[in-house]
Amino acid sequence: MNGARLQAMFADAREQFQQSRVLRLGVFALAFIVWLYCILVLREAAIAKRDAWFAVESRIVRAKALAASGDWAARSLEAKSALTDYETLLWKDGSIGLSQAAAQENASRSLAAAGLAVRQIRASGVDSPASAELPDILPIRIQVNFDFRQPAFQNWLAAITRERTEKRPAFVIDSLTVRGAPVPVVDAVLVAYAVKPGAAK
Repeated sequence: MNGARLQAMFADAREQFQQSRVLRLGVFALAFIVWLYCILVLREAAIAKRDAWFAVESRIVRAKALAASGDWAARSLEAKSALTDYETLLWKDGSIGLSQAAAQENASRSLAAAGLAVRQIRASGVDSPASAELPDILPIRIQVNFDFRQPAFQNWLAAITRERTEKRPAFVIDSLTVRGAPVPVVDAVLVAYAVKPGAAK
């Protein structure tokens, strides 16, 4: 019964399709729209593949040109020299605790030498995203609080720059704020980098 009814429905639809010009035009228009959509999708996919291929080809050409023209011996020496310069800025005092103490003492001494009165200073090791990338290096965070005086402060900044230029273990200023009156006070966070025990060569 169901089969006969289904056949009757198909026969009725076929008859209506054959007899109705509007229905035939609607079906053909729908088929054309689907066909056109498929063509556009395939065209966009082909363009994307072509652009990706051109990008890869361009990178290959640049790599070949660089390999043909690069003086790799000189570049290797430059990289080794830069690495050596970087290593001279690290604190290597046998243990993290000694490195923290040495970095804190250096910061306190540089502030006193510049004529800045230190109110409070404390160093501690910190975990950071860089610790995962550089497992042999530990950032040291030095929190310091001192009285602000313009000439002395400029001298202190110059001393920090000079330490890095002279390739000695040093620190960088991570943050600095000046607050209070009539005697301004500086809250600063300094960061140094220590070599973990057993990592120094």
